[in-house]
Amino acid sequence: AMDYLNQRFSNINKVLVTGYSAGGVASNALYHEIRQRIDFNDGYMLNDSGPLFPAPDSSFNSHAMHQQIQVAWDLPTVLDNMPLAFTPEDLGTANSALTAEYPNDQFAYTGYSTDFNFSRFSYERVNPNLSEAEILAKWQQDYDIYLAQLDNLPNWSYMVPWNRPLNDSHCSTIITFIGSHACPSVRKKRWWERWEWPWEQSWKCPGTYYGMKEFLDAFVGGQIWRVEEPFNEFNKEDPGMSIITDLANTAL
Repeated sequence: AMDYLNQRFSNINKVLVTGYSAGGVASNALYHEIRQRIDFNDGYMLNDSGPLFPAPDSSFNSHAMHQQIQVAWDLPTVLDNMPLAFTPEDLGTANSALTAEYPNDQFAYTGYSTDFNFSRFSYERVNPNLSEAEILAKWQQDYDIYLAQLDNLPNWSYMVPWNRPLNDSHCSTIITFIGSHACPSVRKKRWWERWEWPWEQSWKCPGTYYGMKEFLDAFVGGQIWRVEEPFNEFNKEDPGMSIITDLANTAL
């Protein structure tokens, strides 16, 4: 498919490589292959909810799962074509390797801090008796390490909302952008603010409200946005979100 595209389009200006969940992992991991086999000027990669967490040894939460999939998927036969800066013993180096190899391209990640889908895949197989709270605690520990890594990579952006009661908070660019916003200053309403509409909502964003569309516009426009939302239950209490959630979760 890559070779066909390269033959079919002789002059390509911009290319976006993206995917969600397992496809997010693939976008991250296969970007170098695509860059090598398709000739284009400006490159962009958006990973939705398939984070490659740094895990150099067994003290890291995702290390056991990474070791398991290397065997199950026979990854050594695939990883030979990764960038030189990639270290097979630590799959999380795929992130920094892209920056080292393509410093002028733009990379981004988006996903929820309470994703209870990918987090279960990451830890349940090797820790079968974990509770939901224990799984999400490991996930958020890995997230802290991951975002700290991206903070040190000059061409990486990220948008990390806290929770969306849709699809177990898994994936933020599919189904709908509703509930995929993030507010770094979100907080509980003060007692006198409880009169503000909607009355059912006990949370408030007193600062900048970052929407997914605006984030993606900034990303493809070459701007670096790094937005992480703290704990909140804004989406759980949002009246409009509850309508969308019931319809979408029933369909899923």
